[in-house]
Amino acid sequence: MGSVGVSALMVGTALLVVFALATTSIDHQLASSLDQIEESSESLPNVRINTIENIEIAIVGVQINTAGSDLGCPCEIYASLDNGVTVAHLFGATFSLNAGQVDSVTEILNHGSYLYSDLASLTLHTNATDTSGTASAVFPTFNLVTKTVVYATVENIGVTSITPEESWVLFDGSNPVQMSSLITFDDGPENHLSVNASTDFSMFYPGDVFVLQHIMDSDLVADKYEQVSMFVDGIQTAMAVP
Repeated sequence: MGSVGVSALMVGTALLVVFALATTSIDHQLASSLDQIEESSESLPNVRINTIENIEIAIVGVQINTAGSDLGCPCEIYASLDNGVTVAHLFGATFSLNAGQVDSVTEILNHGSYLYSDLASLTLHTNATDTSGTASAVFPTFNLVTKTVVYATVENIGVTSITPEESWVLFDGSNPVQMSSLITFDDGPENHLSVNASTDFSMFYPGDVFVLQHIMDSDLVADKYEQVSMFVDGIQTAMAVP
């Protein structure tokens, strides 16, 4: 084989190598393009904040004023607007006893309604029993703690499911809170604040409506939030708080 033939063979081999590299590059670009097309065709989450408000007189805590004596269970606390004659708006809490006296408030079962007509007349009472045998039991007294609650109803209006543990809520653009810790089950009547869920809620499916409640650390008007934002898979939804 002459030098011309060897040169032609070398050029041909080089061209084959270039063609193979070009083909491999095109294959990679095509695969990447197909992946991007597939990703872009996937539906993104879509949530809508239907309503949002600051609730300024929600009962969020109970303080023991006097512990009483010679008491027996039921160890329940209820709210009243007429000095204990009738129960007001579903608020409920429980307490524990030690030697017939109130030892601690153990749990708030229901924050109740926030439509109290007169907060000044709202008082707390108990249905504990008299165990003295001489009708001489001293019933305890309690002080209520009220704070502002940011209350929002949120709807999954998309076609994808939402994982609360992977979604975040921001107040005035800071202080991110995991969505799952703010969820409450809205199974009460209108204008009713139930207690936030104590266990994780695994998934919100398309069409689900859920409630978010966030108890603020301060009751000062100047400290109230102006905007609530939600981030779900990088998609932001925000709404001003009136």
